[in-house]
Amino acid sequence: SIGYFNEVVKREPRSALGYAGLADAYTELHDYQCDERPCPPIAAAATRYAREAVAREPASAAAHTSLAMTTRLFGHDDALADAEFRRAIGLDPSDALAHEWYGNLLLSRGETRRARLELERAVSLQPVATATYGWLARAAYYDRRFADAIAYAHEALALDPHRVESRVVLGLALEQSGDAVHAVDTFRTLKQLGGEPQDADVLIAGVGARSHDARSIASLQRTVAQDGPNRYAARDLALGLVAAGDYERALAAMRPLRFRTSTDRAFFALDPRLDAVRNDPRFRAWTTM
Repeated sequence: SIGYFNEVVKREPRSALGYAGLADAYTELHDYQCDERPCPPIAAAATRYAREAVAREPASAAAHTSLAMTTRLFGHDDALADAEFRRAIGLDPSDALAHEWYGNLLLSRGETRRARLELERAVSLQPVATATYGWLARAAYYDRRFADAIAYAHEALALDPHRVESRVVLGLALEQSGDAVHAVDTFRTLKQLGGEPQDADVLIAGVGARSHDARSIASLQRTVAQDGPNRYAARDLALGLVAAGDYERALAAMRPLRFRTSTDRAFFALDPRLDAVRNDPRFRAWTTM
C-alpha cells in the first residue's frame, strides 16, 4: 500500500490523495505493528504526510480525515481531531472513512448513540467494509443494544471470518442477551483463530461465573495472578469476577490493570459487564470515563 501511494505522489505531487493515502497507510501500520510499544518514526511519518496532504489541497476531505486521525492518535488532541473530522464531513458528506473514524472518536468519548449514527452512515456508504461493521457491533454492545451487536458482528464475520475482535464482541453480546450456550461456543472458536488459549478460557469462565458455576469461579480465581496487567485477559478476569459477585477479588484484579491508550481505558469503563457495580463507590475509578 505504501509503495502504491508513493507512486501516486511521484506522478501527482500536487494532489492531496497520495499524501493522505500514505498517512492512512502509516496509521494502519502503527496499529498493526505497535500494539505493545510506541513506534515514533511510523507515527511521525503518518503525521507528516497528513499535513502535506492538507497543505496541498486545503479543501480535500481525504486530507482532513487523515489529519484528524493522526491528530487524535499521535497528537492526543481529541478536540482538534473532532473539528477536523467535522470539516472533512462538511467538505464531502459521502466520505465513508471520515464517518467511520469520527464514529470511533465519539465511541471513545462514551457518545454511543452519536457514534452509532456515524458508523451506520459509513456502512451505508461502503456496505462491504468489514471494520465498519465490527465497530458498529462494538458501539451497539456498549449501547446495550445486544441484538443489534449480534447482527452487526455476524455481518463483519461474514466478510472476514477470522476477525477476532468481532468474534469476541459477538460472544459478549450473546452472553449479555442470556444465550450462554452460544456465547461459550463463540469464545471456543477463538482458539482456532490463533489467539491465546488463556483469553478464550477466561471469557468462557466468565460466562459460567455469571450463573455462579463453582468450577468457573474457581478457574477465574486461579488465573488472577497468572496474567500480565496490560493484557486483555487480565481485564476479562476482573469482569468475570464482577459477574460472579466476587467484588473483593474483582477489585484486587482491577487495581494493577494497565491500559495502552485512553481509548482502551474508556472502552473498559463502558463495558456492560461493569453495570452490576456502577453504583458501588469502590469501583468508581474504573466505571467513570
